[in-house]
Amino acid sequence: MRAPSPTPPAPSPTPDHWGAPEPAAVLGSLPDPVVVVDAEGALLWANLRAEQELGFSAVGDRGRSVVERVHPDDLVTAMASLASVQDKDLGTSIDLRVLDRNGRWVHHEVRGWSGLHDHRVHGVVLVLRRLDDRAGWTVAEGDARRRAAVLDHSPGLTLLLDDHSRLQGASRTFTRLLGADLESSLGRSLIELAAEPEDRATVRAALAELRTRGGQRSFEAALRARPGDPAIPFWLTASDLLDDEAVQAVVVSGVAIAELVEARTTLSHQATHDHLTGLANRLLLLEQLDQALRRSVGTTARVGVIYCDIDGFKQVNDSHGHAVGDAVLVEVARRMRAALWTEDTVGRMGGDELLAVCVRDSVADVERAMAALVAAAEEPVATEVGPIAISLSTGCAVARRGARADDMLRRADADMYAHKRARR
Repeated sequence: MRAPSPTPPAPSPTPDHWGAPEPAAVLGSLPDPVVVVDAEGALLWANLRAEQELGFSAVGDRGRSVVERVHPDDLVTAMASLASVQDKDLGTSIDLRVLDRNGRWVHHEVRGWSGLHDHRVHGVVLVLRRLDDRAGWTVAEGDARRRAAVLDHSPGLTLLLDDHSRLQGASRTFTRLLGADLESSLGRSLIELAAEPEDRATVRAALAELRTRGGQRSFEAALRARPGDPAIPFWLTASDLLDDEAVQAVVVSGVAIAELVEARTTLSHQATHDHLTGLANRLLLLEQLDQALRRSVGTTARVGVIYCDIDGFKQVNDSHGHAVGDAVLVEVARRMRAALWTEDTVGRMGGDELLAVCVRDSVADVERAMAALVAAAEEPVATEVGPIAISLSTGCAVARRGARADDMLRRADADMYAHKRARR
């Protein structure tokens, strides 16, 4: 009796037998990490690859901020991009360093899609792709990606402008320093980003000269991305590479110089102001007086110099010590500034001699300003040894045609001593 033939294996299913794939299975099996976050960046869902590569747990990590896994230097870029993508269907790809499940910072290209208004998603969908995966397939470009990454993460600012000075691209320092996402800033003129009118004039002149003569131009300007933001001073160098086939842009590189500007401002202030009272010193007083005299030429404005001497100041120092004398001098200086107009200059010539430069409509107005200084000094000065009564001896000089600064100082000084002698 012959044995029965074995049953042939069932044929493999053909695509016609499979039917449509299940969307959830496809999404979960994608080769790239996919996560869904809410508007603040809290995790709502993660696919299998996100769990395997990044250590996200769709259950255990739900509600935790994914921002915790972004490199600190990339946080500003990440948050600006997350806020930006919520107002559009598809976001721009950005490069972020993300912590993987082994505790290493790995570069990923991240792109988002806003499903906040889709009842099936209720979040922002983020797709991540490891950038080092691309390196294995890169042959012709050599280390171009590495050069780009170094440029993007360098502390210096790099901008690409078109032939109308409009922003075409920028390194991530643009977002880190100026606090604005790049996508919403594209198309804006560099002149528009300049913080103050003088900065805009500087940028406009430098770029105009660059277009005319080519080459490079270096200049200092403060930039801000939005009104009300702090102005960031930069030293900028613009290079015309519009004719370079690989670039086709004006490349602007910049270094933030806030500390340098602050140090320069401090040194300038120290060179022109009295260290004790904060008033203008003799150098600045003469400069301000010269400028006031030049501006008054051909006008009816009267430039006045008021010389002041604190009566009995030596006795205050001798009786109570220099600390008390300094306190008196500082208070008198404060009162003089408060008694005059903001645009007036008040300074210390040395010792207890103070000076004010003011511009008024008449000689009588200058004399009224001098009387205001005397009245301000009449109230006793509170000190650690009790109130100390002081008075001022004052004299003034009002500019005559062709007056010189040194001549006005001599006249005001002589008038002050004449009043002092008369009071004695």
